[in-house]
Amino acid sequence: LSADTLWQLVPRAPGRIAFVPIITGLPVGTSVLAVAVSPEGDNVFVGTGNKGLYRYHRMDLRTNVRAEDADDERGDAFYALVPLDSSRVLTQDGWEADADGFRRGSMLPGQQEGVAMHLDPQGRIWTSRLDSVWIIERSSGRIVREFITPSGLVTAYLQEGDTTWVAGIAGVVAYVNEAPVVVYRLSDAYFHEQVFALQRAPNGSLWLATGKGVFSVDASTGTVSPVPGLQEIFVRALHREGDRMFVGTYGQGAFAAIGERIVLFPLDPRRDLSHVHAFVRDLNGWLWLPTNRGLFRVEGSAVERYLQDTTAVFQYAFHGPRSGVSTLEFNGGCSPTHARLEDGHLGLPTIDGLVWFHPDHVHDPWPRGRVRVDALRVNGVAMDRSKRLAPLDTDAAIDLEVSIPFWGDVRN
Repeated sequence: LSADTLWQLVPRAPGRIAFVPIITGLPVGTSVLAVAVSPEGDNVFVGTGNKGLYRYHRMDLRTNVRAEDADDERGDAFYALVPLDSSRVLTQDGWEADADGFRRGSMLPGQQEGVAMHLDPQGRIWTSRLDSVWIIERSSGRIVREFITPSGLVTAYLQEGDTTWVAGIAGVVAYVNEAPVVVYRLSDAYFHEQVFALQRAPNGSLWLATGKGVFSVDASTGTVSPVPGLQEIFVRALHREGDRMFVGTYGQGAFAAIGERIVLFPLDPRRDLSHVHAFVRDLNGWLWLPTNRGLFRVEGSAVERYLQDTTAVFQYAFHGPRSGVSTLEFNGGCSPTHARLEDGHLGLPTIDGLVWFHPDHVHDPWPRGRVRVDALRVNGVAMDRSKRLAPLDTDAAIDLEVSIPFWGDVRN
């Protein structure tokens, strides 16, 4: 202990140790009497002789905001992100960010729209303002091409081989080796605001996520039709995995489309999963769902069981302020919806900062202690918990009180 900081001694090279701060901000004048670490290593308890008992918990996620002098009209609201290298992203307004913070960049030509950016197979960044598109060499920042797109203001991208699909407020355009082919003009339909996402469906059609549902476009004829079961809902995200398409909506929850079957994900008890902005699968199979009310994740195998049998039950893990997510409202309706970096980190945009985490380093937030039976009553009569119960009548009223040591969020 030194001043207001608790340090940990960490072995480094042979014969050397390093002092690493693990707790800062202890009250001035604290007299520490004891320090205890939970078996999992995610809680540290500090007992003092004059300031009380303190508990510190590890945060597996972190929310970074820019300096107060950022002077951007959007404040710290972020949208589209593209990787710059193995550990950094480029934001919609030209800032460079990593898990440690931000620094001003000079790559983008002025203020961009922000809802859509794209990294093509050549490692070039596509960005836009109104109907103007710039293609920028990522390694040097050199603008290699600037053009006007027939799609109008760009709202979403999709890469398929040598074809870059661009959706905008005026239509959908396929750039084949950068030569534009207008596939569909949106003037023929009212989609409510814009196309939020493009994705190739398992049946080969092109799906558009809009504020009036999901529409299927036949690229060969330019005809468009609503996808049955997904009409008249505000769709913000599409994510395909094999033969199923995950669909995130603004107010109606999350769906999975499997063939002609549409399956609604179960909502959490607080209905926080009514607004789902993205589906992010990590390398361990977990599915992450950023929403308007926090970040959730669910085990991939549990989702598969549910899609086969909707009577199956699974549990969402909630990550909020106790996990390091200081702003619960994530941003959606952008393309891409997140950034996945080569160093393993994921970056998610929120209305107030960027949330960073490495999925391999995130602990389960659920209780892990032993369940303790505090009281047992049968028909209102207290029973001796140390003895085996005799057979009970089928209509017996059983009251069981249990407790478990848990320092996490009550939603877990």
